[in-house]
Amino acid sequence: MPTIFSLSSQKEVIWAASSQGLLRIESNHVENVHQPLEIVLTCLALSDRIIVAGSPHGIVFSKDNGISWTAAWLDGVDALVTCLVAQPENDSVILAGTQEGHVLRSTDYGEHWEQVNVGLHQHPVLCISWMPSRLEWPHWETVFVGTEGGLYRSPNGGRAWKQVMTITDAVQCIGVDVENHIFAGTETIGLWSSADMGHHFEPVDQNFETVNALALPMGVRVLSDTTSLWYRYSVTPHSTPWKLIPDIPPALVLLFQDDKLWIGHEAGLQSLSLSQLRDGLATTIA
Repeated sequence: MPTIFSLSSQKEVIWAASSQGLLRIESNHVENVHQPLEIVLTCLALSDRIIVAGSPHGIVFSKDNGISWTAAWLDGVDALVTCLVAQPENDSVILAGTQEGHVLRSTDYGEHWEQVNVGLHQHPVLCISWMPSRLEWPHWETVFVGTEGGLYRSPNGGRAWKQVMTITDAVQCIGVDVENHIFAGTETIGLWSSADMGHHFEPVDQNFETVNALALPMGVRVLSDTTSLWYRYSVTPHSTPWKLIPDIPPALVLLFQDDKLWIGHEAGLQSLSLSQLRDGLATTIA
Protein backbone atom coordinates (compact mmCIF):
# COMPACT_ATOMS: atom_id res chain seq x y z
CA MET A 1 0.00 0.00 0.00
CA PRO A 2 1.35 3.46 -0.85
CA THR A 3 2.18 6.14 1.70
CA ILE A 4 0.09 9.24 0.95
CA PHE A 5 1.96 12.56 1.24
CA SER A 6 -0.50 15.05 -0.26
CA LEU A 7 -4.15 15.27 -1.45
CA SER A 8 -5.91 17.69 -3.77
CA SER A 9 -9.42 17.77 -5.29
CA GLN A 10 -10.64 18.63 -8.79
CA LYS A 11 -14.45 18.35 -9.08
CA GLU A 12 -15.18 14.62 -8.59
CA VAL A 13 -11.50 13.64 -8.83
CA ILE A 14 -9.03 13.29 -5.95
CA TRP A 15 -5.31 13.46 -6.75
CA ALA A 16 -2.72 11.99 -4.37
CA ALA A 17 1.05 12.34 -4.21
CA SER A 18 2.30 9.02 -2.89
CA SER A 19 5.30 6.74 -2.45
CA GLN A 20 4.12 5.01 -5.64
CA GLY A 21 3.89 8.23 -7.65
CA LEU A 22 0.86 10.27 -8.66
CA LEU A 23 -2.55 8.67 -8.11
CA ARG A 24 -5.87 9.74 -9.65
CA ILE A 25 -9.01 8.60 -7.78
CA GLU A 26 -12.51 8.85 -9.26
CA SER A 27 -15.53 6.89 -8.00
CA ASN A 28 -13.13 4.93 -5.75
CA HIS A 29 -11.17 3.74 -8.82
CA VAL A 30 -7.42 4.34 -8.48
CA GLU A 31 -5.20 5.05 -11.48
CA ASN A 32 -1.43 5.47 -11.33
CA VAL A 33 -0.70 8.45 -13.60
CA HIS A 34 2.61 8.49 -15.46
CA GLN A 35 4.67 11.60 -14.78
CA PRO A 36 8.40 12.47 -15.04
CA LEU A 37 9.33 12.68 -11.34
CA GLU A 38 11.05 9.83 -9.52
CA ILE A 39 9.84 11.14 -6.14
CA VAL A 40 6.44 12.86 -5.83
CA LEU A 41 6.02 14.85 -2.61
CA THR A 42 3.02 17.08 -3.27
CA CYS A 43 0.32 17.82 -5.85
CA LEU A 44 -2.16 20.59 -6.59
CA ALA A 45 -5.22 20.26 -8.82
CA LEU A 46 -6.52 23.39 -10.56
CA SER A 47 -9.50 23.69 -12.88
CA ASP A 48 -7.44 23.14 -16.03
CA ARG A 49 -4.29 21.33 -14.86
CA ILE A 50 -2.53 19.19 -12.28
CA ILE A 51 0.74 20.40 -10.76
CA VAL A 52 3.20 17.95 -9.19
CA ALA A 53 6.40 18.62 -7.26
CA GLY A 54 9.30 16.42 -6.19
CA SER A 55 12.58 15.18 -7.62
CA PRO A 56 14.46 15.47 -9.93
CA HIS A 57 12.62 18.14 -11.99
CA GLY A 58 11.21 20.37 -9.24
CA ILE A 59 7.71 21.32 -10.40
CA VAL A 60 5.95 19.95 -13.47
CA PHE A 61 2.41 20.49 -14.74
CA SER A 62 -0.01 18.79 -17.11
CA LYS A 63 -3.03 20.31 -18.86
CA ASP A 64 -4.30 16.98 -20.26
CA ASN A 65 -4.73 14.78 -17.15
CA GLY A 66 -1.17 13.49 -17.22
CA ILE A 67 -0.74 12.61 -20.90
CA SER A 68 2.02 15.22 -21.34
CA TRP A 69 4.06 17.24 -18.87
CA THR A 70 5.98 20.54 -18.86
CA ALA A 71 8.67 21.60 -16.39
CA ALA A 72 8.12 24.93 -14.60
CA TRP A 73 10.72 27.71 -14.34
CA LEU A 74 11.86 27.92 -10.70
CA ASP A 75 14.00 31.08 -10.43
CA GLY A 76 17.19 29.09 -9.87
CA VAL A 77 15.85 27.10 -6.90
CA ASP A 78 16.71 23.38 -6.99
CA ALA A 79 15.52 22.40 -3.49
CA LEU A 80 12.77 19.82 -3.03
CA VAL A 81 9.30 21.40 -3.09
CA THR A 82 7.31 20.09 -0.12
CA CYS A 83 3.93 21.86 -0.46
CA LEU A 84 1.78 23.69 -3.04
CA VAL A 85 -1.27 25.86 -2.26
CA ALA A 86 -3.36 28.10 -4.54
CA GLN A 87 -5.03 31.32 -3.43
CA PRO A 88 -8.76 30.60 -2.92
CA GLU A 89 -9.88 33.81 -4.63
CA ASN A 90 -7.60 33.41 -7.66
CA ASP A 91 -5.96 30.07 -8.40
CA SER A 92 -3.52 31.59 -10.86
CA VAL A 93 -1.61 32.68 -7.71
CA ILE A 94 0.17 29.75 -6.07
CA LEU A 95 2.74 29.44 -3.28
CA ALA A 96 5.27 26.63 -2.96
CA GLY A 97 7.47 25.78 0.02
CA THR A 98 10.80 23.97 -0.14
CA GLN A 99 12.91 21.73 2.05
CA GLU A 100 15.63 24.41 2.22
CA GLY A 101 13.33 27.14 3.50
CA HIS A 102 12.40 28.94 0.29
CA VAL A 103 8.91 30.12 -0.58
CA LEU A 104 8.16 30.51 -4.30
CA ARG A 105 5.26 32.47 -5.80
CA SER A 106 3.60 31.99 -9.18
CA THR A 107 1.02 34.24 -10.83
CA ASP A 108 0.50 32.17 -13.99
CA TYR A 109 -0.93 28.89 -12.69
CA GLY A 110 2.44 27.42 -11.76
CA GLU A 111 4.36 27.87 -15.01
CA HIS A 112 6.88 30.42 -13.71
CA TRP A 113 7.99 31.07 -10.12
CA GLU A 114 9.91 33.71 -8.18
CA GLN A 115 11.40 33.60 -4.70
CA VAL A 116 9.54 35.53 -1.98
CA ASN A 117 11.71 34.97 1.08
CA VAL A 118 11.68 38.42 2.71
CA GLY A 119 11.34 37.91 6.47
CA LEU A 120 11.81 34.12 6.40
CA HIS A 121 14.66 32.47 8.31
CA GLN A 122 15.21 29.56 5.88
CA HIS A 123 13.75 26.79 8.00
CA PRO A 124 12.36 23.86 5.97
CA VAL A 125 8.77 24.64 4.95
CA LEU A 126 6.23 22.02 6.09
CA CYS A 127 2.85 23.56 5.16
CA ILE A 128 1.14 26.64 3.71
CA SER A 129 -2.43 27.88 4.21
CA TRP A 130 -4.35 30.86 2.80
CA MET A 131 -7.20 32.61 4.57
CA PRO A 132 -10.50 31.71 2.84
CA SER A 133 -11.99 33.61 -0.10
CA ARG A 134 -15.21 34.31 1.87
CA LEU A 135 -13.38 37.19 3.56
CA GLU A 136 -13.24 40.65 1.99
CA TRP A 137 -10.00 42.06 0.62
CA PRO A 138 -7.37 42.40 2.01
CA HIS A 139 -8.04 39.53 4.43
CA TRP A 140 -7.93 36.83 1.76
CA GLU A 141 -4.41 38.04 0.94
CA THR A 142 -3.35 36.73 4.37
CA VAL A 143 -1.36 33.51 4.20
CA PHE A 144 0.59 31.39 6.69
CA VAL A 145 3.68 29.24 6.35
CA GLY A 146 4.52 26.52 8.86
CA THR A 147 8.22 25.71 9.12
CA GLU A 148 10.51 23.64 11.32
CA GLY A 149 11.37 26.91 13.08
CA GLY A 150 7.85 28.19 13.71
CA LEU A 151 4.96 29.99 12.03
CA TYR A 152 5.15 32.93 9.61
CA ARG A 153 2.37 35.28 8.47
CA SER A 154 2.08 37.37 5.32
CA PRO A 155 -0.60 40.08 4.92
CA ASN A 156 0.17 40.63 1.22
CA GLY A 157 -0.23 37.33 -0.56
CA GLY A 158 3.15 35.87 0.33
CA ARG A 159 5.32 38.73 -0.89
CA ALA A 160 6.86 39.28 2.57
CA TRP A 161 6.71 37.47 5.93
CA LYS A 162 6.79 38.09 9.68
CA GLN A 163 7.26 35.42 12.30
CA VAL A 164 4.44 34.75 14.77
CA MET A 165 6.43 34.89 17.98
CA THR A 166 4.01 32.90 20.18
CA ILE A 167 4.77 29.63 18.33
CA THR A 168 8.42 28.60 18.18
CA ASP A 169 7.95 24.87 17.59
CA ALA A 170 7.76 23.17 14.19
CA VAL A 171 4.32 23.81 12.66
CA GLN A 172 3.20 20.74 10.72
CA CYS A 173 -0.33 21.72 9.63
CA ILE A 174 -2.53 24.83 9.46
CA GLY A 175 -6.30 25.15 9.04
CA VAL A 176 -9.03 27.81 9.10
CA ASP A 177 -12.56 27.06 10.29
CA VAL A 178 -15.84 28.64 9.12
CA GLU A 179 -15.61 31.28 11.86
CA ASN A 180 -12.15 32.31 10.58
CA HIS A 181 -10.31 30.90 13.58
CA ILE A 182 -6.85 29.77 12.53
CA PHE A 183 -5.43 26.53 13.95
CA ALA A 184 -1.81 25.40 13.91
CA GLY A 185 -0.70 21.87 14.74
CA THR A 186 2.83 21.54 16.09
CA GLU A 187 5.43 18.83 16.54
CA THR A 188 5.81 18.95 20.34
CA ILE A 189 3.50 21.60 21.89
CA GLY A 190 0.09 20.55 20.58
CA LEU A 191 -2.70 22.53 18.92
CA TRP A 192 -2.82 26.36 18.91
CA SER A 193 -5.48 28.79 17.67
CA SER A 194 -5.93 32.45 16.80
CA ALA A 195 -9.10 34.56 16.70
CA ASP A 196 -7.45 37.77 15.41
CA MET A 197 -6.41 36.84 11.86
CA GLY A 198 -3.25 35.13 13.07
CA HIS A 199 -1.54 37.97 14.89
CA HIS A 200 -1.57 36.06 18.20
CA PHE A 201 -1.99 32.36 19.01
CA GLU A 202 -2.90 30.53 22.20
CA PRO A 203 -2.81 26.82 23.05
CA VAL A 204 -6.21 25.18 22.53
CA ASP A 205 -5.73 22.33 25.00
CA GLN A 206 -3.05 19.97 26.23
CA ASN A 207 -4.59 16.71 25.01
CA PHE A 208 -2.06 16.25 22.22
CA GLU A 209 1.68 16.75 22.13
CA THR A 210 1.98 16.23 18.36
CA VAL A 211 -0.54 17.24 15.70
CA ASN A 212 0.33 15.88 12.25
CA ALA A 213 -2.81 16.74 10.26
CA LEU A 214 -5.95 18.90 10.55
CA ALA A 215 -9.33 19.15 8.80
CA LEU A 216 -11.99 21.69 9.77
CA PRO A 217 -15.25 21.00 7.94
CA MET A 218 -18.29 22.94 9.11
CA GLY A 219 -19.18 22.05 12.68
CA VAL A 220 -16.40 19.49 13.18
CA ARG A 221 -12.71 19.49 13.96
CA VAL A 222 -10.64 16.48 12.99
CA LEU A 223 -6.99 15.97 13.83
CA SER A 224 -4.38 13.26 13.86
CA ASP A 225 -1.63 12.76 16.39
CA THR A 226 1.05 10.08 16.16
CA THR A 227 -1.24 7.20 17.15
CA SER A 228 -4.85 7.88 16.12
CA LEU A 229 -7.47 10.04 14.44
CA TRP A 230 -9.74 12.20 16.63
CA TYR A 231 -12.74 14.50 16.26
CA ARG A 232 -14.73 17.03 18.24
CA TYR A 233 -17.76 19.12 17.31
CA SER A 234 -16.66 22.75 17.11
CA VAL A 235 -19.76 24.07 18.89
CA THR A 236 -18.70 22.33 22.10
CA PRO A 237 -16.42 23.97 24.68
CA HIS A 238 -12.66 23.48 24.46
CA SER A 239 -12.90 21.38 27.61
CA THR A 240 -15.01 18.73 25.86
CA PRO A 241 -12.92 15.57 25.32
CA TRP A 242 -11.83 14.63 21.84
CA LYS A 243 -13.37 11.39 20.58
CA LEU A 244 -11.44 8.59 18.92
CA ILE A 245 -12.29 7.59 15.35
CA PRO A 246 -11.77 3.84 15.66
CA ASP A 247 -9.86 1.47 13.38
CA ILE A 248 -8.15 4.15 11.28
CA PRO A 249 -4.36 4.70 11.32
CA PRO A 250 -2.92 8.13 12.15
CA ALA A 251 -3.01 10.47 9.17
CA LEU A 252 -0.24 12.30 7.36
CA VAL A 253 -2.76 14.43 5.45
CA LEU A 254 -6.51 15.13 5.66
CA LEU A 255 -8.77 16.59 2.98
CA PHE A 256 -12.46 17.47 3.30
CA GLN A 257 -14.41 17.42 0.04
CA ASP A 258 -18.17 17.14 -0.63
CA ASP A 259 -19.15 15.95 2.86
CA LYS A 260 -16.40 13.34 2.81
CA LEU A 261 -13.14 13.19 4.75
CA TRP A 262 -10.17 11.78 2.83
CA ILE A 263 -7.46 10.29 5.04
CA GLY A 264 -3.94 9.75 3.72
CA HIS A 265 -1.56 7.73 5.88
CA GLU A 266 1.41 5.36 5.73
CA ALA A 267 -0.90 2.44 4.89
CA GLY A 268 -2.72 4.08 1.99
CA LEU A 269 -5.87 6.15 1.46
CA GLN A 270 -9.31 5.92 3.05
CA SER A 271 -12.50 7.98 2.90
CA LEU A 272 -15.12 8.60 5.55
CA SER A 273 -18.40 10.52 5.51
CA LEU A 274 -18.97 12.90 8.41
CA SER A 275 -21.95 10.81 9.53
CA GLN A 276 -19.57 7.87 9.98
CA LEU A 277 -17.11 9.63 12.27
CA ARG A 278 -18.27 7.98 15.47
CA ASP A 279 -18.16 4.48 13.96
CA GLY A 280 -14.98 4.82 11.91
CA LEU A 281 -16.60 3.04 8.93
CA ALA A 282 -13.99 4.12 6.43
CA THR A 283 -13.75 2.93 2.83
CA THR A 284 -10.26 1.79 1.86
CA ILE A 285 -9.33 3.33 -1.51
CA ALA A 286 -5.65 2.53 -2.02
